[in-house]
Amino acid sequence: MPTMKLTEKTVERLPFSADSIEYYDTKIIGFGVRTGKKSKTYFVKGRADGEQFKRSIGIVGIMEFDDASELAHKAIKDASQGLHPEESKKAAQAIKTKAERGNATLEWFFNDYTATRKTLKQSTKDHYKEGLGYYVPEWLQKPLQDISTEMVVSKHAEIGKKSKSQANHTFKVIRAIFNHANTLYDDLFPKNPVTILSRLSAWYKIPRKKNYLKPSQLKTFYKSLHNHPGVIADYLEVLLLTGCRPNEVASLKSTMLFLKDGLITLDETKTTEDYLIPISSTVVAVLERRVKALEEANSKLKDDEEKSLLLFPSRTGEGHIKDPRKTINIILSGTGISLTPYDMRRTFLTYSDEIGITKFVQKRLVGHAISDDVTDGYIQLTMPRLKRDTEKITQEILLQAAPEPEETSEE
Repeated sequence: MPTMKLTEKTVERLPFSADSIEYYDTKIIGFGVRTGKKSKTYFVKGRADGEQFKRSIGIVGIMEFDDASELAHKAIKDASQGLHPEESKKAAQAIKTKAERGNATLEWFFNDYTATRKTLKQSTKDHYKEGLGYYVPEWLQKPLQDISTEMVVSKHAEIGKKSKSQANHTFKVIRAIFNHANTLYDDLFPKNPVTILSRLSAWYKIPRKKNYLKPSQLKTFYKSLHNHPGVIADYLEVLLLTGCRPNEVASLKSTMLFLKDGLITLDETKTTEDYLIPISSTVVAVLERRVKALEEANSKLKDDEEKSLLLFPSRTGEGHIKDPRKTINIILSGTGISLTPYDMRRTFLTYSDEIGITKFVQKRLVGHAISDDVTDGYIQLTMPRLKRDTEKITQEILLQAAPEPEETSEE
């Protein structure tokens, strides 16, 4: 184990050797150079908290001697305080990473946020990204640390002039991104600028929507559906008689139907990944109609063309229906009825409550989260029970929708 005063010149003069030879410095104890056949490497050796360590610092010729000796001196100093060089290295990397993350953009943190949220559906991630791209496009390439409370207040108010609900939603997403950054990266941003909206009570109060189809409207609604048969009419009827979320019905595939058993499977619902629900005989008939239309459409395709599984395809042929408001307005034209697909869900729940279906069953039928109440945990809802209640709800809605009997005059 030769020792010498290591300098830039003495290191240069050290000969290469077939067998690895280590030369130790007489000034910085533990600092040395290891020679090989074709290269020389700076290293440091010592003991930290009773544990011996040895690690390479850099290659001679690539790393300057002064830099190598400085790193060796720091490692030995840290070791004297019980800090292992690997821990020191990790700490230095953490500081570097924190600095890099501090300059990362809103878009970078958004991608990082969605990548770590395993329960977020892809459609939800896409919805969040579309919202940011539409309402704050100029912020996407801005370092997250540059977003100030003043910017938040101003932009929230600006978006609120167009849509109060979208203003709230956009900044709830941004707030979540900041919280994610602080959770994963050791309080990278001491303050979440979006909290200013809470401190100023600036969040918009959005009244809960209560629109649903009244009995008198149901008659007109069903008459309009029968006058405009097709994909959207069937879509609305399935929504009305199942209480499902719009996207759950829109994305239904033929492989998700068990019509002989009166069941369908919903993929990636809001509360679970796979959800089996009963459907009434009326809904079975509607879905059989959709399956027949699908088979007819597929029969017209060439052998090398991919067959579709979607029961409610978009008019463009790309995926399922997504925003049928224009067609809904055409169907309801002249009726005085204004509704959205989500109003079908409210209508289903309203009439189910009207005939005394329990809240527990209602939640199970429409895919709402079941509470952790101890008593609820003992209740086991069988599929036959759910099918009976689903049929009851359908019959109540159809009863309300039935046209008034025509009066006949007696001669």
